[in-house]
Amino acid sequence: MGGILFQAFGWSIEIPLAALALQSALAVHHRHVAAYLCTSATLFCWLAFGGGTLLHHKQQCVHQQFSTRLQDGPIHLRGKVTDIAHTDHRRMRYCITVCSDELCHENCIEKTWESAGGYNVQLYLTHQPRCNVGDSIEVQKIRFSKPKNESFARYLIKQGITATTLVEAWQMQVITKPAWSFQRAVWQMRERVYEQIRDKMSRADFALFSSLFLGNKSAVKRSLEQTRRQFNCWGIAHYLARSGLHLLIFITLITFLLSYIPLPWWLKQSVIVFLVTGYALLSWPSTSFARALIVALLYKCSQLINLATHALHLVLLACLFILLFNPIQLFFLDFQLSFGLTCALAWLNHVQAQRKAVLAQNH
Repeated sequence: MGGILFQAFGWSIEIPLAALALQSALAVHHRHVAAYLCTSATLFCWLAFGGGTLLHHKQQCVHQQFSTRLQDGPIHLRGKVTDIAHTDHRRMRYCITVCSDELCHENCIEKTWESAGGYNVQLYLTHQPRCNVGDSIEVQKIRFSKPKNESFARYLIKQGITATTLVEAWQMQVITKPAWSFQRAVWQMRERVYEQIRDKMSRADFALFSSLFLGNKSAVKRSLEQTRRQFNCWGIAHYLARSGLHLLIFITLITFLLSYIPLPWWLKQSVIVFLVTGYALLSWPSTSFARALIVALLYKCSQLINLATHALHLVLLACLFILLFNPIQLFFLDFQLSFGLTCALAWLNHVQAQRKAVLAQNH
């Protein structure tokens, strides 16, 4: 985390490196085991510090370089459709996420395709697209503009999106359509489950269910406006946000149902891991849900191999995994609140457990 902060705010790292060099020199001078251990631990921390610096710098540079290439006039883009989402916007009804493979500038005399590096772009449409998830498409004569809001640009980096634009149906053309795709099968199953639940619930109930248990807020944004205003009046708007509690409820329900089935313990734990993974695939991700998912999977896998665990250690590992893949998450409030509060609760629970153990020994 320290390396990410130093890179983001442009702080100088000469002082921390000088402190590390001084500590190493003192350890060599005193030749004490404790000093060597302390220096080794400090060196490991600074390696992690440097890794965070490099990861955040790479994320920023790669996004900026590819975004600059996209903004250089109208371009043709080829890529693979990774997601198609419904939006609650009155005009832009659909949003397609495309993993770019190749691009070609319209202004070039010869149509030469260049590698696009596999970065994601989002295309908004007014009508239902004719492509499907897993298809390779070509989008012609599209223009991308640089976001005027710096906060929105950072949000796009966090979401893994390089640029967004509005396109028309005639600009899109399907190049190849695979006979079968795992990504398409998961997307179709998720959409089918979503539509079946929507048809069997009232609009108000489904808006809450979609937001809390499925994590899809964009498709029910207008339906939640009145409810959100009411929750804001009482100061409980955070209850409308998806959290790890909903995953815990899901796991508790599965565990309760499996308790009535005569199966070996290891098989029950494996079934829980399989169902939790399926639930994650059929829902929309969020920071708090990702934290709870990683902690739950680590805890269940540790149980299967008889490995002792600690709640605070599992939360910190989840934090490390997320920052390794997306360092800029550190600067967003949802990440800070999610991990800050969870770590505080885990630490307080540990302190309380130790205090009870000490009191039990004294009595």
